[in-house]
Amino acid sequence: DRMKLRRSLAVLALCLIPMLCFGQGKLYTKSRRLSDFPAHTTKVVLSGNPDIDAEVRKAVQARWRLSPYEFCSPGEYEAVSSNPSYYILHLNLGADRRSRESGLAYMTLSKGGNRKDKQSLDAGFDVISVPFAPLQHLGGRECIYLPALLNILQNYVEDAQTSNSKSVMGLLGDNIGLLEKNGKPILLAREELSADNSAGTAAKFPKAFRVMPAAEVDSVFAAAPDSLLVSYVVVPDNPQFGALSYQMVIDPSTHDLFYYTCHTYVMEGQKGFWPSELRYLGRKNR
Repeated sequence: DRMKLRRSLAVLALCLIPMLCFGQGKLYTKSRRLSDFPAHTTKVVLSGNPDIDAEVRKAVQARWRLSPYEFCSPGEYEAVSSNPSYYILHLNLGADRRSRESGLAYMTLSKGGNRKDKQSLDAGFDVISVPFAPLQHLGGRECIYLPALLNILQNYVEDAQTSNSKSVMGLLGDNIGLLEKNGKPILLAREELSADNSAGTAAKFPKAFRVMPAAEVDSVFAAAPDSLLVSYVVVPDNPQFGALSYQMVIDPSTHDLFYYTCHTYVMEGQKGFWPSELRYLGRKNR
């Protein structure tokens, strides 16, 4: 009897396998979905802001290296975003990673296509979003950092295509290999330090940090020295409870991303680098 029962269960299992496989559908890794990236044209959607668009054109023409590209108008965005033949690079104005109003602009790379058809290789999806600038000051200092942010975005895509980097899961974190081999001081903009004694924390690590006004940090970054790292913070001008503050440390000469964190703004003085973040960086960056 037990033998008959086992045979019956085995037959039932064999009958169910095709049904289970059919119901599950096919799942694709991000590296598989991005494997066609170099063969597809990337549509660069201009914002309609002449100052921003001039900088975007200049940065893309100088830095875009992964695929053919074409510029298009904001009015063409809807058409290209539903077309699986294109990838789309555009400024996402106002919505954060949780689809809430953020007060920030993000540089977002997406795959065109039907986003609801997730089991199709041609499904649309967001590849990566990089924080760009506060909405109230578009056309300001972020233009200096635009070429670097564009390279960071492309480095992410290259890593995601091969699955060789933890950044496939997102940009958050640090590149420990770069930090521990670094030895370059980090320039911190005084305006990008949180009010709760971050400046005092930075002073405890004199070999790791130099603090100066943001305008001076921007000038250093624009000069692209290979002897320093530079901080860049993206946070709303007047953050409300729950707003996001992004902190980055970038090499101005290579555009390598050494450090990237995001924390939630809860009370006054919490935007920018926290003392805990500076202690971590100070210990790593010796």
